[in-house]
Amino acid sequence: MKIAKLALLAVMALAACKADDVTTKITKDDILAAQSGQTVMVDFTATFSMATELDDQQKQEIKQIQAIAESYVSVDDFSLDKSDFGATITIEGTLPFVSADVGSSAPWYLEISPYTSDLSMIALRNGSDYDALESAINDVSFALAPDRAQPIKFDLKLDGMTMVLVPAGQVEGTPAVMEAFTEVERLKVLVGGGIFDDTGAVIMVGN
Repeated sequence: MKIAKLALLAVMALAACKADDVTTKITKDDILAAQSGQTVMVDFTATFSMATELDDQQKQEIKQIQAIAESYVSVDDFSLDKSDFGATITIEGTLPFVSADVGSSAPWYLEISPYTSDLSMIALRNGSDYDALESAINDVSFALAPDRAQPIKFDLKLDGMTMVLVPAGQVEGTPAVMEAFTEVERLKVLVGGGIFDDTGAVIMVGN
């Protein structure tokens, strides 16, 4: 667990503080439970590409960050695949998924809130622990502080939910802007880059 948590912060730094993508699985039952006020822990898988190995300075800074990371980051599994061109790190864990009324202190969590009478918004948010995490890491190395926003691939299993509205992103690998999908069984939506680097990933689902 210590190695996995430490690796997550290290890799975020080496990948310009941003993952290649973070895939999170959300079901219809997860949505209904979060809307009812429960805190739901949803699975995520994050992948990071590294072009080079860590140098001695980075290794030393990462050792100093270990104690900090353990207080804020929860990871279940960590794997490293090396190649001639660098390495790919895969991290698995869980994120809190809550309503706006409940909220979370976690550095990163998913929030669902009413958007219109027919739609709810699911968005990546930062809890108060993010500020504490960022401040503590900045004391060690400004370059190692992870970004607030991360690219999210929503892997949705919705059992015929009435609608998914994508403001902007890629749906099953195809660009989509203000595109609605109805009677959704399974859908993969990647949201990241551009304005979402400032706002965090957002999609809408039918009520």
